[in-house]
Amino acid sequence: MYSLSASQNANRACNPFPLKRSLKGLRPSAAYSPNFGGSNFDNNKSPKLVIPGEDGPAKRPGGGSLILPGGSSDGPKSPEAPGVAINQNFRPPPGFMNAADDDVPAEQNLSVDEMLRNLQSQAGLWHQLAAYLPKLQREGIDGSIIEEMTGIDRRTQNMWVNSSMVYGSLRKSGEFSDLKYFDQPGGENLLHELRFLSASQRISTAKYIAENQLDDKESVILARAVKEQERRKGEREGFSDSPGDCLAFKYYRDALENSKEEDAQNYVAKGLEVAESETAKEALRRLESNNSEESLSSAESAKLDFVRLMKEEVGYRPIPLVGTLQNLVVDSVKNAPKVTSSGVFGKFSIPQEGVSSDWLPLPAWSSLSLATHPVAIEVPNCMDVQVLRRVTRIQTERDALKLQGEGIIVIDIHPETTDDPTSYYIGIGASSTSFDVLELKDIPDHSSILGKVLFVCRPPSRDSIVFDAEI
Repeated sequence: MYSLSASQNANRACNPFPLKRSLKGLRPSAAYSPNFGGSNFDNNKSPKLVIPGEDGPAKRPGGGSLILPGGSSDGPKSPEAPGVAINQNFRPPPGFMNAADDDVPAEQNLSVDEMLRNLQSQAGLWHQLAAYLPKLQREGIDGSIIEEMTGIDRRTQNMWVNSSMVYGSLRKSGEFSDLKYFDQPGGENLLHELRFLSASQRISTAKYIAENQLDDKESVILARAVKEQERRKGEREGFSDSPGDCLAFKYYRDALENSKEEDAQNYVAKGLEVAESETAKEALRRLESNNSEESLSSAESAKLDFVRLMKEEVGYRPIPLVGTLQNLVVDSVKNAPKVTSSGVFGKFSIPQEGVSSDWLPLPAWSSLSLATHPVAIEVPNCMDVQVLRRVTRIQTERDALKLQGEGIIVIDIHPETTDDPTSYYIGIGASSTSFDVLELKDIPDHSSILGKVLFVCRPPSRDSIVFDAEI
């Protein structure tokens, strides 16, 4: 905490822009002094207001006197008094007359207090004030302290510093002498996005911004379009590197990527307004013509739907129907045709011997996919098959009604083995002359086995009831 004398406090009281808080924690510096007076400032004398035409200091009601920094208690002497010079100690703060002079650099040798006062009152252009911020950082005053003491938030401080670098590079280039458009309040927003561009790109882009008087948002769009143009060298046929063509190419891409015809046409119109080269304009006109033709074509043609199939929707296997269970013919079963599917859509072709057969497409369940040669046997009424009544445990009339109806028994006529006691087979029983669904122990002559039962299919029920029976 700095300790100030009575005269220094009086001097600070005259300042029209008092700081918001004292500089706590700052290291003492010979360059830092809140005294704006000259070298003749005397701590033993109190300066008083002198009114022209009077010999002595002006008197105020109540006997007080107005104090001026760097003044004298005796006031200026009359010019007629021989041998006495007039006291002219007061002078304006350093840099006061340089705020509007572009040729004077902003990095003046000001004290910490003076820089903070200038920032608080914003006595200068934004890029001149930005030069104070790095110096204050080196003095140990970070952005949060500057924000609290001057009211300039840290986001603005950061933007000032970055944009001032762009401003400085434009000035030093010597190719862009008129920077007045960027001196306006908020000019840092116009240059901030240009920090990502190269030196040559900055110059042409800044000229375009100033000539067309773009606002903050338009400047950002332009700078990003110039940078994007650089990354798309193989896709910008017909568009040059000029800022106008870069912006036109941006609108060209927007039109291509937009599915709505009206929005695409608006982007093309914007591109034609800013395009500079004839090749860029021609590319935009071709796109406009293509969009118009596509719009006319779509208005005259029918709607076309695209469907993306799911994996389970193409997982089917066609199998031949070899007859009903009660009327099976051995030769028809053993000589049943066989097909295999291939390709992403599961396409298949029917062999010549299977052209006259009926076919049944079934989902490619694991048991069906692993079968060597599956065939389907029709069952007109599942209630007529004894084993089906037994395994479904029919006990009531309602249960019997559920089993009523058609069914399909799928068998593998070339199974790996025919001696599995846990499976059912199509064969002839001991007291029968027709084929039936039997367990292995109920078939006396295993040579009569036509195939191993894989599963029984029922059509979808109206109430979506599914039987959970093991066969």
